[in-house]
Amino acid sequence: MNRQDILKLIIGLIFIICLFNYLIDINKLLLEATKINLLFLAMAILAYLCLDIFGAIRFYYSVRWVGYKISFKESFWTHIYGMLWSNITPGRAGYVSVIHNLKKKTNLPYSEGLGLVGLVNSTDFLMKAIGAFLALLFVFFYFGKGEIIFFGALSIIFVTILPLGFIAILWKRVSLIEKIINSIPFFGKKLNETIESMRTPFSRIKNKLPHLMLFAFCFWVIRGIEWTFIGKASNIELPFIIFFLLHPLLTTIRLVPITPAGLGLFEGAVILGFSLFGVPPENAILLSFLDRLDNIFVDIFSLRELKKI
Repeated sequence: MNRQDILKLIIGLIFIICLFNYLIDINKLLLEATKINLLFLAMAILAYLCLDIFGAIRFYYSVRWVGYKISFKESFWTHIYGMLWSNITPGRAGYVSVIHNLKKKTNLPYSEGLGLVGLVNSTDFLMKAIGAFLALLFVFFYFGKGEIIFFGALSIIFVTILPLGFIAILWKRVSLIEKIINSIPFFGKKLNETIESMRTPFSRIKNKLPHLMLFAFCFWVIRGIEWTFIGKASNIELPFIIFFLLHPLLTTIRLVPITPAGLGLFEGAVILGFSLFGVPPENAILLSFLDRLDNIFVDIFSLRELKKI
């Protein structure tokens, strides 16, 4: 962990402290914590495990689509290893760590692995942007203006520009863009070489974009189910459709690389979003904590992968 990571962690903790200082009643939070429904929490963990299994299936086929062989077992452990690091890194960028595992297990070059992971994650970003946009429409028509509209719109712009820009650069060579990148001092030429290497797996898998988007939609549905169970575990009685719509809207903030996995920002967004439906801040922040907990609880078993890197 370098100084920049430590600074981002400190910023996240400051956000958490501010939330507890101004919005959260500690005694009420502790009381709600004693009433956590463990059965629903276990069902949420099971839902997240199903998400990891589906993610591993996508990972398995994606690697094979670009011409490399990997077993489903290795795909599963590699995928959840990436998910573990994405749960604790700024912008959830830790998933990129899987390129080291891919190099070891399939001999897929780092730059090509980066192109593959970038494309797969781009479809997730785009589906999240679509879901967040639908959620914003829902909130706007039912509640009118509010802070969540402004912050949600900013998040949607962020998670839309990144994947579309990534796909556009790899889709087709544009001499003007290549000249601009080449003109960057010190590393411009090397960056262009890396982008060219990333085009290799992209050219083999770009016709599978509809399949990848379908996977991303399935992940959204599973996340909605997971959040419904976490909500019930946190004594939040709302229908599935609310959790289904709010998940992409409120989790886009995690992709902003200000704090580790949106620490503090995500909790604040969850409190703001669920407040529209009359949910007390103590129950909302409990949901955000349980969401992080059930993700890490499943993915932490992937630490076995450290022995293979």
